Amino acid sequence: MMSRSALPRSLGPRRLLARNIVALLVGAVSLALCASQSRAAERLWYFDASGETLRNRAGTVVSYREGQWEFDVDGGGTLRLPTSRVVALDFESSESWTRGLREFQEGRWESAYTDLIQAYRDEPREWAKLEIQAVIVRCAVATGRDEIACRAFQELLDTDPQTRHQGLVPLAWTRGVASAQWQATAEGWMRSDVEWDRLLGASWLLQSPLKEPARGVLIDLTNSRDKAVRFLATMQLNRDELLTANAAQLTQWRTLIEEAPAEFRTGPRALAAQVAARLEPGDDAALAFLRTALDQPSHELWIAEGLLGAARQLAANSPQEARAILDELLRRFPESDAAKLGRNLNLTTE
Repeated sequence: MMSRSALPRSLGPRRLLARNIVALLVGAVSLALCASQSRAAERLWYFDASGETLRNRAGTVVSYREGQWEFDVDGGGTLRLPTSRVVALDFESSESWTRGLREFQEGRWESAYTDLIQAYRDEPREWAKLEIQAVIVRCAVATGRDEIACRAFQELLDTDPQTRHQGLVPLAWTRGVASAQWQATAEGWMRSDVEWDRLLGASWLLQSPLKEPARGVLIDLTNSRDKAVRFLATMQLNRDELLTANAAQLTQWRTLIEEAPAEFRTGPRALAAQVAARLEPGDDAALAFLRTALDQPSHELWIAEGLLGAARQLAANSPQEARAILDELLRRFPESDAAKLGRNLNLTTE
């Protein structure tokens, strides 16, 4: 995971080499995976009390209750941490978990999905089931199982209202609409007493025949007491302005994004990147797309889309840098729709 200040706000001179962006991207995504690649029995990655320094300790999870972790550190001592300070938890479970996590990290999402479901069924520890379920949400989004992703997220939130995985809420962003098979389900969510359910339902119905009631729900949610819900509802409404937003609106969106909780910025950044591609194509738009690939936590699907968007923006004037980003996309997310589109991207390099 990278420092919040590590990414420049702008490219500076427009002639700045895009390969510097590629180096930044590769370094950041490698760090983002370090927790799950470390194979200690259990390893906790967390921020110190200042929120600036990332630390990790090997040991054993004693308990997780009501948003509080208790973790016995190897060599002595016990950590007691609020879940808001925990970044990642590496742990051993069944063979299905080991295999499914490896497949997921390698971009083999379909086979990973089956193994992760089995791992969830096999795991007796409640805290570990919650961690597995968060990966299932990510895998369901990656494989286009949108309704399943939504249901898994709702169940995760019901079980653990203080979950550190709220940032994985599977909303529709630059594209996405509930299929006819589950539109009625999403419509029911819009009538729920739970704001997150209403947000999910309205998001997936915003581009459907139920657009007007969905907009009404989102408008209502912009008055939520929950800052995250309020921000996400506001940005969801901006989906209707992708083709018409001007530079002033883009600046306003970016300000809202930077002021929002970090874990909820990726989807909104994707919206801003789409507008940037229309208003400021080239290096600036490429950086906007790469920012969506650097935010953590994020959905692999959104990261893949960010890489594709950046490669497209660099293809004309910086084909070598575009190729480096495209290679990263194909290596990490070979089964994604973005990879399929990327394989058809025409890059002419000398």
